This record gives sequence, C-alpha cells and structure tokens, in this order.
Amino acid sequence: MSNTAYQVKFASRDIYGRKIAAVETVVKPLVPATGVEPLVVEALAEDSLAAKCAPSHFVTGSATSDTELAEESGVPETSLTAGDTLLFPDFEGPFSLYAVGPQEGYITLDAEIAALNFAPLELNAKTPIGQNGYSGGAHAVSWAAALAPSYAPSLNLVGTATGGTPADILGILESIDGTSALSVTANSLFFDIIFMSGVGINRGFPGLLTPIFNAKGVAAATAMENGCGGDNSDGSSGPSGHFADYVTLSQSALYADPQVIKYTSADSEPQPGLFPTSNVFLYQSVTDELIPVAGADKLDAGWCADGTTVEYFRDTAGGDHVTTEVDNIPIVETYFQERFAGLPLTVPSTSTCN
Repeated sequence: MSNTAYQVKFASRDIYGRKIAAVETVVKPLVPATGVEPLVVEALAEDSLAAKCAPSHFVTGSATSDTELAEESGVPETSLTAGDTLLFPDFEGPFSLYAVGPQEGYITLDAEIAALNFAPLELNAKTPIGQNGYSGGAHAVSWAAALAPSYAPSLNLVGTATGGTPADILGILESIDGTSALSVTANSLFFDIIFMSGVGINRGFPGLLTPIFNAKGVAAATAMENGCGGDNSDGSSGPSGHFADYVTLSQSALYADPQVIKYTSADSEPQPGLFPTSNVFLYQSVTDELIPVAGADKLDAGWCADGTTVEYFRDTAGGDHVTTEVDNIPIVETYFQERFAGLPLTVPSTSTCN
C-alpha cells in the first residue's frame, strides 16, 4: 500500500517582503500516531540553482539526481512509521535562491502553516511540529526556527534538529580558500558547490558578487545557472581553484571587502534579535572539512545568550561532513520522538543551555 501524498502550492514572501508562490510535498503515514499526530518537516539539502532540482522532484522520482533523498531518507522513513505526517518544502522558492537564509526560513514556516490549513491532512493549530535539516537543509530550518517567534508565533514548534549548519557564510567561503588540511580537502571535493552557493546568495543579495565578478566569474556563474549539486547546466566542467580566480579582488581583499562582509553577514546566524524560543538540537563535527565548527560554536553561544534551549553536540569522533549526517540519523530520530512525547532528551550533548 502506498502512502497518500499531496503537492500543495501556497503563498510566501521573499527577503524583501514581496509575495511569491512556493510548493511543498506532504505525505501521510499509513497508520496515524496515537493521540495528536505530529508534523515532521524534512528540509532536504537542495544545493542547486534550478527548480528541477527541488525536493518536490526528488520525492516524486522526477529529479535528475536522488542523492540527497538517498542520504537523508532515515528520518522521513522513521517518521512515517511512527505515524507522523511528513512535509518536504521547496524552500529555495520559485527562483531557486540557493543558500538565502531569510527566504528559506519564510518559505519553510509558510509551508508549515499551509499544511496545518490543508484539510485532507487533518492537522490543526495544536499539531506539534519538528524541523529537521542537515547542511543546506540546516540553513533553512535554523533560519525558520529563529524567525518563527516573530513571523509565525502560532505554530506549535517543539524542536529543530540542525546539523552541519552553515551559520557563518563568510567563514565557509574563507575556509574553502584556506591552506589547512581540512580546507585543501574541502576545496578539492566541494569548491563547485560552494561557488554555486555564492551564486545562489548573489541572487538574493546581488551586491555580493555582481559588482566584483571578472569575465571568468561571469562565465562560470552563467554555466551553472540551472545546475544541480554543483554541476554546470551546460555540460561543461564546474569551477575549481579559488574565489579570487573569479573576481576582480585579491584573496585577502575579497574577505575584507565591506560589501562582501555586509551581505554574507546578512545571510549568517545568529542575527540580532532573531532566535528560537523552541528547543534546538545542534550537532557539528569538529573535523567537518566543509563547514568549520567555529560557525556552530558561535551559533550555540549566541542563541544560548538570547535564551534559546540548545542541546549542542560538538562531535569529536572525527567524522567528515557526509558521515556525520549519516552517523547521527538515529539520534535525530530519537530526538523527535522524545520531543513529541514530552520525554526527557537522551541526545548526546557537549553542552546544554537554558
């Protein structure tokens, strides 16, 4: 027997407050949970610049690649087995703004509101909601958690699991250009994806790269403008090397540039006055080659200072970016079931605040 599923189109907003349309895929469990049925939001790491790469295409089998769904299927499968309704938001929006945190947060929250108001799901305002995301998906749910108190205070958000969280955008860009062993590894494996994220952020904040792209940068951005997962959409090889190869500034000048600092800061967390009032499970490997642990440390410290209850697992087991997600899937699954049941948390925590 197949699960009942729907694709729902709903209204949201972009980072400038303008109305946009967005899409979500929602899936019902075969056997509903006993009592109140929870809603689990699974933010798949889209990491792409084209609508064809959106999660709604992954979950319906029509995407060009199902890598993200294969890597992140553990929590959704467990949630459906537990009787939870599952929600996949297309959080990059209609223009594929990859890694633009505020818009990802708005769309994720509006997707939750739309699901609660979509009669066939039989949910309501009391429905407990859990948000899960790793890497690119973590960017969406962490922004959603921080925006929820002001943007969607009526939601019964009980927990957010966010891992490999790209909280410090400038720190990630600097790291991919760095000389440490982790940076060199990340550069060889992920420069194309990080360059693509820069192009995506520039779609939301055109002042970031548009004024400083050189001819090579314009050509590289054009080649991947409809690509998925770091791949160029025109079939050519993706970018490699360093960001300074693609802009008119030297590497040192690039990361000291006031406009670069301004727009990467606007896309980073924590933000002044924006913080979750619901529980957060934050986990990060100290040996993550793609997302430096310093960003998670700063996010934890900032949110804790603001009063958020954060369970921070600073994983010292030596995992890389991909294996840390896979290794922590059972922990994330347990986290949500304990939050929904109102039980004491058993997740590993290096530190807990508030």
